[in-house]
Amino acid sequence: MSVYLHEEVVVEILKRLPVKSVLKFKCVCRSWYALITNPNFISLHLAHAAESNTTFSLVMKYKQLDSKKPEFVLHSDNDSFSEYRQLDLHSFNECGNDVWIVGSCDGLICLCDTKFKRLIVWNPAIGEFITTSLSTICNGPYHILGIGFDRKNNSYKVMRIVFAWNDTTFLPFAEIFQLSSNSWKTVPIKNLRYDFYGSLIEWNGVFHRFADTHDGRKKMIASFDLSNEVFQEMMLPHALATIDNCYLSLTVYSRSLAAIHYEDRIRNTCNLTCSIWVMKEYGEAESWTKQVTVDFKDHGGLKPVLSFQGNGGILVENRDDELASYDPETQRVTPLGVSGRVLDDYSYVESLVLVKGKRNKNNQG
Repeated sequence: MSVYLHEEVVVEILKRLPVKSVLKFKCVCRSWYALITNPNFISLHLAHAAESNTTFSLVMKYKQLDSKKPEFVLHSDNDSFSEYRQLDLHSFNECGNDVWIVGSCDGLICLCDTKFKRLIVWNPAIGEFITTSLSTICNGPYHILGIGFDRKNNSYKVMRIVFAWNDTTFLPFAEIFQLSSNSWKTVPIKNLRYDFYGSLIEWNGVFHRFADTHDGRKKMIASFDLSNEVFQEMMLPHALATIDNCYLSLTVYSRSLAAIHYEDRIRNTCNLTCSIWVMKEYGEAESWTKQVTVDFKDHGGLKPVLSFQGNGGILVENRDDELASYDPETQRVTPLGVSGRVLDDYSYVESLVLVKGKRNKNNQG
C-alpha cells in the first residue's frame, strides 16, 4: 500500500532536517529531487536553520604553534563548543597552507588560494564549488576580499577592493564577482581617496571597513552596498574618530554594526579592557552607543575578540593560546578545550545553497 504525502507536508518535514539527511532524500523520486533543489525550498531550509539557531563556529587555526598548515574546524555554537567536523581543503591545494578563508555567507565559504591566484566559493555541506582566477584581474598594491548576498538582485557576490597605502596617485577601485553569471566586473570608486584598514565586515548585503582620508584628517567607515554597487561614508562616534587604527576593529554585535575599542593593552598583544560601540539605528551616526565594557584585568589580559556566540558569550583567545568564552555579565572566562594559535573565527550555517543558484526573495530570513 502506497502512502501519499502532500508536498506541503513534505516541505515542513524536510526543512527541519540537517543538510546531510535532506541530501539522501533526493534519491527518493524525481519530484523530491526537484523539490529539494528548488530555490524556494533551499531558502525555506536556510531560514529555518537561522531561526532555530543551528549555527556553527568555523575556526581557522594552527594546531601547533610552529605549524605552517592551518586547520579549518567547525564547532557547535553552544556552551559545549564541541567539535562538529574538520573541513578538508586538500582537494583545493595539496599543501593546504596557501588557502585562506575570506568569509562565509549562508553556508558558502569563500577561499583565497594565494599560490595559484584564484578564488574558491565552496559549499562543503553539499560538496559544490566553483573557482575563478585572480591572475587576469587588474592588480594593485593591496587588496581585500569579502562575500555577501545582494538582496535586491537575489545574487551572491564576492567583492575585491584594490587600494594603495598613502598613495594619492592610485585611485582605489572595486571588482565584483557574481556567482550566478560566473563573471567579474570593475566598479570605480569616484572622488574617494581612502586608506583602508581592518577587517571587511558584511552586514545585510553591505560591506563595511574602516577608512582614513589620505591626509589623515578624517576617520570613518566606508560602506559598499552590493545592490546599487555604490560606496558611501558612515561617521564614527566622536570618541572613536581620533583613535589609533590598531586599537579599533569592526564587527557585528547583537544584530547591529559595531566597533570594538581596545582601551588598555600590554605587550602589544594582550588587552586588559575593551568597549563595544553599537550603531543602534543603521546609518544614523547619532545612534552610536557604548553598550558593553569587557574587563580582562582579572584574567591577565586576553587577545583581541574573535567573535560572538549565540549564547551571549564573547569568543576570545587567552595568553596560553587557548580558545575561551567570556561572559560579560559574570566576567568569567570558560576554557573551551581548543588549543593552538587561532587565526580567525566565522559564523557558519550548513545550507543547501547552490553555488550558482539563487535564493528565493520571499524567504530571505
